[in-house]
Amino acid sequence: MRRTVAPGSGAGREAAGADPTDKRARLVCGAEKASAAKRVADAVVAEVEQEWEAHIGTRRKDQLREALTLLRDITDPWALRRAHNTFHA
Repeated sequence: MRRTVAPGSGAGREAAGADPTDKRARLVCGAEKASAAKRVADAVVAEVEQEWEAHIGTRRKDQLREALTLLRDITDPWALRRAHNTFHA
């Protein structure tokens, strides 16, 4: 994944280091702050999905997820870029 990162733009959520395969490049990856935030967010998402599944059932929850994922194509201009890039925090 290629992207330009301004110094300090990550507010502690990103860590940059030299790319051993390309001396011109710097690797940007998630710092501990990003990992901690992702763990909290993942827990909240799991809790909400469990609540919704208990209310509407597994089949409808899966259909809802599929429909919302399809709607990203028209509502989220960055969806295609994220689908092709991975960022591991």
